Amino acid sequence: MSTIPLPPSLDAHAALDFAAGLSAHVFAPVAVVDFAALRSIEPFGLLYAGAALRAFFREREFRGIAAKGVRAGEPAHEYLAHIGFFQWIGIAVGNTPGTVAGGASWLPITTLTRAELDRRIAETGKPLGSVIHQECDRLARLVTQSNQLKVTAPLAYCLREVIRNVFEHAETDCCVLCAQKTADGSVELAVIDQGRGIRRSLEESLSLFSSIVEKGMKHSHGHAGGHGGEAIKPFINKAEKV
Repeated sequence: MSTIPLPPSLDAHAALDFAAGLSAHVFAPVAVVDFAALRSIEPFGLLYAGAALRAFFREREFRGIAAKGVRAGEPAHEYLAHIGFFQWIGIAVGNTPGTVAGGASWLPITTLTRAELDRRIAETGKPLGSVIHQECDRLARLVTQSNQLKVTAPLAYCLREVIRNVFEHAETDCCVLCAQKTADGSVELAVIDQGRGIRRSLEESLSLFSSIVEKGMKHSHGHAGGHGGEAIKPFINKAEKV
């Protein structure tokens, strides 16, 4: 049996290291993902680690996979269960993605598919760009809990640019996103597509991609990158927050 421990803090650096280490467990007879030490989570970290685990499970054809250490009463574990993380990666714990709408400081794991966008295009007669614009405005209002344009516009713009890139360039028909609003009023947003995206357009190398991510974080003091996707950290001015 091979145990795969989650780090105590699932931030960008820890998620990159965690994902890089999964290949060592691919051929283990049984692989047990251990959540016992996990105490804090950031949007980029949870999406990147989750996407890596999903790929890991698929590579093993979902054989010999188990999880342990998920505890009721542990805030980080309950948060992951509530936003749909466990169900998203294939562990039968908590809500399925899309069953909770979000709250005043967080957006749950949200899946946006090209099929759903095409359905809206057919219903409204609007082009893809307009449909994405409308969805991003909705998500921005949900995360900020505001209808004021000066509050929602920066986040909606960031969402639009990333999501448009997914469906225009990533050669995939789905993206997943989540967000958290921090105590200082800023919003951390992560979007992941697992398609071609920025990662392949820069280089077919995880090591180079990780280096680019690290340099970007040092420059911006935010988060960037994704498991074949993107993450951004737009800031909402404290004076404009609700």
